[in-house]
Amino acid sequence: WTDDDIEIFIDPWGKHQDYYQFAFNTLGTQSDLLKKGGIKTRFWSSFWQVKIYKGKKFWSAEVAIPFASLDLTGAKKTWYFNLARERYAGGGSELSTFAPLRGGFHQPSKFAALTGLKFDQNLYTSVRLGEIGRAHV
Repeated sequence: WTDDDIEIFIDPWGKHQDYYQFAFNTLGTQSDLLKKGGIKTRFWSSFWQVKIYKGKKFWSAEVAIPFASLDLTGAKKTWYFNLARERYAGGGSELSTFAPLRGGFHQPSKFAALTGLKFDQNLYTSVRLGEIGRAHV
């Protein structure tokens, strides 16, 4: 991509190697992938949504990632995540992340801990992707 973008990384299993990645840019273009067992796949989709607002000198986004579309089997109480930004200004790329990473965004061993999540995991581990439209979670 050659536009500003935000990327969200989520490791609900706490393995520090497998994760979901959600990326979007100022145009609302979306991409998601799942990295599990050392394999990255873009053929998976979580049916997530992003809404973009552009101001005169800024842009913002609202993101909705449905837990029901994630495989949360084996998810821990503490998840790991990172929020990353790639900004194009002055002819170059500027990278920044919430977690202290160096050299790239795909470093799940350095993702930050996300605690205090309260949800009934059974609601989200028993729903299959084909049933999302009929699920009432």
